[in-house]
Amino acid sequence: MLFRSSTLRFAREGLPEVNARAITSGELMADIARIVAEMPTKLEFSRGAVDEFTFEGDPELLRRAFENLLRNAGEAGATKISVAAHKGAEHPYVSVADNGPGLSPKALQNLFVPFAGTTRVGGSGLGLPIARELLRVQGGDLVLDKSSMEGACFIVRLPV
Repeated sequence: MLFRSSTLRFAREGLPEVNARAITSGELMADIARIVAEMPTKLEFSRGAVDEFTFEGDPELLRRAFENLLRNAGEAGATKISVAAHKGAEHPYVSVADNGPGLSPKALQNLFVPFAGTTRVGGSGLGLPIARELLRVQGGDLVLDKSSMEGACFIVRLPV
């Protein structure tokens, strides 16, 4: 419930102040592993390749963005999550792949539209839009890489 209440609080309060500092890819991956371990929906976590790099980002905002993204995967039915970090040509990025059922056509149409992207009963439709805004406010982004019946993969472009 902690994850859901922080999402709704963000929706009421608006964009937060960014307190950026240097973060290493290893530090970020360790935080993502902690997020998965603390989630109410248990996901099997696997760590893919991790390039070594440092970027400027707000650790709290990044944590909130990954909480929303990972919670969505668990609530959609995923049981496994695979995360990898790469330097990238223009932006460092993290790929987050799950083994859930993929996104429905309706969800794909409204993926980042607040209150419209959910197809789950009781879902708010705020998780992905808020995750994207938390990343964009610091110079990053969230995009869908692929979705199929074998799962979804999101790319988290980290701030530069």
